[in-house]
Amino acid sequence: MGTERRDLELAREALYARLVRAFVERDFVTIEQAMREDVVLELPGSSPFSGTHVGYGAVDRYLVGMRHFMRSTEKPIAFDHEGTMMFATYETMVHGPRHLIDDMKLRVEITFDGEERISAVFIQPDDVGLFDHVITEVLRSAS
Repeated sequence: MGTERRDLELAREALYARLVRAFVERDFVTIEQAMREDVVLELPGSSPFSGTHVGYGAVDRYLVGMRHFMRSTEKPIAFDHEGTMMFATYETMVHGPRHLIDDMKLRVEITFDGEERISAVFIQPDDVGLFDHVITEVLRSAS
């Protein structure tokens, strides 16, 4: 692999680490600046957060909502790269009124455009059913 390509991969990894930190710190401006206006975020499952979210406004609402039941575990992130895509795999904490899963593995696929802005995000929890269940319980207890 060429040095230029590896530098690009390291820059993408550093960006992702900044975005995770921005999520923890509720710095949604930093997250917005990294994304295209027409970004597409997809989450499989059956919870109200599942589905396709198009545009930064929809992604912003998704991120604000996810803060109610997701927290960083500060564990290392494993990265892989393929062309314009980067894959980040790590453990996160998913919690609700009766649940605390501190090792929910997420695989996040990010597609970058020609200007190195995020154009698409696909989030895959390792246990979609459990992920959906916790989200649904959080929302049910809030209503």
